[in-house]
Amino acid sequence: MYEDFIMEAEAHYVNGQYKEALHYFEKAYALKQDNDSLNYIGCCHLGLSDYHSAIDVFRKLEEISPDWERPIFNLGRVFMKMGKYPKALDYLKRALALNPESQDSLYYLGVYYCKMKQYEVALEYYQKSLSIDYQQSETHLNLGMCFIQLSKDEEAIEEFELAYSMDMTCTEALYDKGLTLIRLGKYQKALECLLLFIDQRPTEEEAMLDIAHCFYNLDDWETSKTWVTRLLDLQPQHDLGNRLLKRIS
Repeated sequence: MYEDFIMEAEAHYVNGQYKEALHYFEKAYALKQDNDSLNYIGCCHLGLSDYHSAIDVFRKLEEISPDWERPIFNLGRVFMKMGKYPKALDYLKRALALNPESQDSLYYLGVYYCKMKQYEVALEYYQKSLSIDYQQSETHLNLGMCFIQLSKDEEAIEEFELAYSMDMTCTEALYDKGLTLIRLGKYQKALECLLLFIDQRPTEEEAMLDIAHCFYNLDDWETSKTWVTRLLDLQPQHDLGNRLLKRIS
């Protein structure tokens, strides 16, 4: 029975169905008071933005198992979500001290320093996280954004390519690569990324505008007009779209 509840809970959790997952994790915990189930209960509360309940669970778990970094790390995540950044940093560093090989703690320290606009420091933490587990598409994506902020476009493109190759649902990597190529004036290559992106996200208005701009800069005004029209069909009052249409016309 316990194993059935855990399997059901995990199936819901990985699909972001936190309310349903919480229900089954609580049923499992009622049968067997184990730390993993309690930790997941806290994570479900976090996923449901019930931060105070999440804090209560993780602090209880910290008392039960003070040398386990997970509840400390998860408290860092909660305080990050709440915008309490000094507290978040304190907990994330405590978690890393308990387990220097915690890939998650390193990743979230990267997230923290990005939010603080300390991109060089963020880059170091993301790279340390990747040294433990290289197959992290989201970390490669975030690392690419750090490189953008540091005006290292070629390095950023490489990270975006890695992110997408590892997870082809990571369409943000395609889009960010396309925008970087536009900044470099490589419009044809940018189009390859943006058209692939729009195939997967067909209602993304800003991507339509970016595609229209690429065709415009390649002197293919007719195709540019087609994409602007597609955008304006969705959003007739789109200011930049209307401006581009006037330039084309």
